[in-house]
Amino acid sequence: MAGIFQPVVDKIIALINSQIHDLFAKNGGKLSRIILVGGLGSSDYLFEKISMEFATVKVCKPDYPWSAVARGAVVHGVQGFVKTRILKRSYGLAHRTDFDEIAHKGRPFIMSPFNDAKYLDDYVKWIATRGMAVSDRDSIKIECCMNFPSSGSKKASIALYSSELNNPPDNDHDSKVFTNLVCDFTEVPDSDVMRSPVAGRTTKRASFTIEMYFGSAHLTYVMTHKDKKCGDVDVEY
Repeated sequence: MAGIFQPVVDKIIALINSQIHDLFAKNGGKLSRIILVGGLGSSDYLFEKISMEFATVKVCKPDYPWSAVARGAVVHGVQGFVKTRILKRSYGLAHRTDFDEIAHKGRPFIMSPFNDAKYLDDYVKWIATRGMAVSDRDSIKIECCMNFPSSGSKKASIALYSSELNNPPDNDHDSKVFTNLVCDFTEVPDSDVMRSPVAGRTTKRASFTIEMYFGSAHLTYVMTHKDKKCGDVDVEY
């Protein structure tokens, strides 16, 4: 039986060697693995012979070699045609906004260490809403400021929220924190930092830009100060 298959196996090995040669000739690439697909790809005999011939390379057989080619073609085609996707959730972040004595009555607030103004302490700013159509080329920017102590750690974090509600509320009580964006202030020059003018307070403030990128299955948040990255986080949808 082996004699019947051997000529076919020899041709397959010769074809693999030819492809490897082309790979190295074009860009000096490194071969990491060989994947056997199709009907003959399920053959244990073929798997054994190729594993022996290319002993330094990992040889793999997918669970469903018969349909691997077709499924790969479908995935490739779908990726080519899908230009936009619809967000299933809204995404936002903890944000400070002016406290209105009437509209925000009963909600928590904090006093600014810079001018004693009142700011909402539970406010969530939604920057991408459920039902929005986005593509891999899209991004959303938001300008913000962060306070941090004059001494000690030079890192601070912003809570990132998500909600499956069609009209999520602007507070953090009914929203879910799915990750935190950590910002490192170490590289921010003192000339770009505002210090609290109130006697006895040592708080500093610096301005940042947060940009949200939409991948095929993940979101990426990048925080920059004058185009220099200070923090980033990548999360799945």
